[in-house]
Amino acid sequence: MKFATFYYPGYYSCPVRNLAAGKSIDEWDLLRAEPTSVFVKTEPVRPALGYTDCSSPSALSQEASIAKSHGIDAFIFNYYFDGEREELAAPINAFADLETELGFALNICCHMPKRKLPFGVNDTIIAPFTHLTEQEFGDMADNLALRFLRHDRYMRQDGRVVLTIYHVNALIFLYGPKGLCGRLEILRKTLRKHGLEAYLIGLYSIAGGWGRRTLGIDELPFDSFSCYVALPDFECREPVQDYLCVAERSLRAMQVRTSCGKPVVVCVGAGWNATPRGAPNYDPKIHGLSFPYYPVVIGDEPAAFEQYLQHAYQTALSDTSFVQDLLFLGPWNEWTEGCYLLPDTRHGLAKLEAVRRVKLKVRKGQPEEGWNLGPH
Repeated sequence: MKFATFYYPGYYSCPVRNLAAGKSIDEWDLLRAEPTSVFVKTEPVRPALGYTDCSSPSALSQEASIAKSHGIDAFIFNYYFDGEREELAAPINAFADLETELGFALNICCHMPKRKLPFGVNDTIIAPFTHLTEQEFGDMADNLALRFLRHDRYMRQDGRVVLTIYHVNALIFLYGPKGLCGRLEILRKTLRKHGLEAYLIGLYSIAGGWGRRTLGIDELPFDSFSCYVALPDFECREPVQDYLCVAERSLRAMQVRTSCGKPVVVCVGAGWNATPRGAPNYDPKIHGLSFPYYPVVIGDEPAAFEQYLQHAYQTALSDTSFVQDLLFLGPWNEWTEGCYLLPDTRHGLAKLEAVRRVKLKVRKGQPEEGWNLGPH
């Protein structure tokens, strides 16, 4: 089974993003400020490797080495394009040129990266949606094929190049089911001109989104579905959520079968606390429960993460409604959302060591151990 993790390329100074935002954006500043949640006391998040530049080949090489040595097979880089320009593209450009054994893939996002950080509950147009014409969609596919998809390290599934596309509900809103189908078919046809077949994974913002009555989902030509994080419960009115409880809810949501019979790629989130992305002066009594301040997941200890991951991979292996040789570990480095696998000063490499132990069990075919979810 391949383990892949999403790579957020926002931790460097991107001139194109800065120009669009009208100011220089440094997301590390959000962590350095060490904001605390209004709901619960949380420990500050500090990267053990330092506040690195994720577009630096040396930093990327170090991260790739750590990932590979702990059982991870590929980084899936978020890709942002509005029809005219790319943003946060330096990390994927540098990574494709690295001498490393770690694979990579692309996650095509339906919006541009956040251009206002931190942001408050009344802020708008924080991460603008992108509406690509069919011509622009085809040109993008042609460009990505030439630059990345033919690379010998590019991740494949059943011999086909993997592209995840985030997120399905917003894409349906932007294009309608017919318009989205047309663009996905253009994507496939364009790649065939380069001798490539595509394996398209439609990502949702929450686990189980594929099981809802989404307009047009039955007709969408994705090969499988999944989500980006698979942990926080945004529909629950509890602002503070226990890790193992929401892990169980997420896994149950993932077990909901798609109405179109397409398989699901299991996804596991390592934690969640997006408080650093929120501007000051949030008051839940005035503003209600609002992202990014809510929810906050507590109890995301390495042992709890390992239980979730172990149970998730066993579920994937034992249920044919899942893709049985691919698992998403959620984000590798969403530091300002509290969802990351890279070592921090609190747990060090403990979560990555958990990934390695579970991966070894996958290879050895060991049976599932009991999973104590704790009180609800």
